[in-house]
Amino acid sequence: MFSFLVVGQSKKTVAVVVEYNYIVTFQNPSYGKVILKYLKDKSISKTLADVIPETKDGDEQNSTVYETPMDLYQSINLDNKTIVATDRIFNSKYKVTEDLPVMNWKLSKDGESKIIDKFVCNKATLSFRGRNYVAWYTPYISSQFGPWKFYGLPGLILEVYDTDNNYHWTATKINNQSAESFDFNVLDAQKVKQQLTLRQFVEKTDEKTKAFMATVRKSVSRGTVVDFGDFDKRSGPELKYEWETDKKK
Repeated sequence: MFSFLVVGQSKKTVAVVVEYNYIVTFQNPSYGKVILKYLKDKSISKTLADVIPETKDGDEQNSTVYETPMDLYQSINLDNKTIVATDRIFNSKYKVTEDLPVMNWKLSKDGESKIIDKFVCNKATLSFRGRNYVAWYTPYISSQFGPWKFYGLPGLILEVYDTDNNYHWTATKINNQSAESFDFNVLDAQKVKQQLTLRQFVEKTDEKTKAFMATVRKSVSRGTVVDFGDFDKRSGPELKYEWETDKKK
């Protein structure tokens, strides 16, 4: 159950605030929390880096969140068709800009729906940058936004996950008339090492990951067999980018 909060009307423009639980289920599950603020044509999604779940009778719905300097942001501006984000390579934080990517959602034609809390949600699917996603959105809350970079559905996204269930976002609270101001310039206050385009950031990430793995492999004693698994392969929400797929056509 999540709460839907509505407070008294105000003449000033206020943002709708939505909180999501965020789970990454690779070898060892990790937990996060996303706080989404949005207006009609702008959104800011903040991913809190450190979340420790509080387990009670096997229920991990409650969690303790610790804000850290490595918390990440994604901001979407539908007017100028851009995404500005903070992201990290190892322990360094970068500001990353990209043109608003096309998200070709496919709405379910079978009338698939489910109830999330008290909201009727419809199903949509998306193939995006190497992963396939399923989203459940409610047309009863007028918004194009969701957590992370997701946007473009005819209603607020309350749940979204990839089909391998490696990444999973679930809404836990909606504040329809938050008293918080909408500060779209919050990213300007972030301390970053460098500002890069998305392509520059991806190429730098790949380069530094390969260099790190080469150093690690050299440090292993001769004759020792070590299974490094797929550490040097991409494992984030995005696996393949447009300039890479276009190159292969």
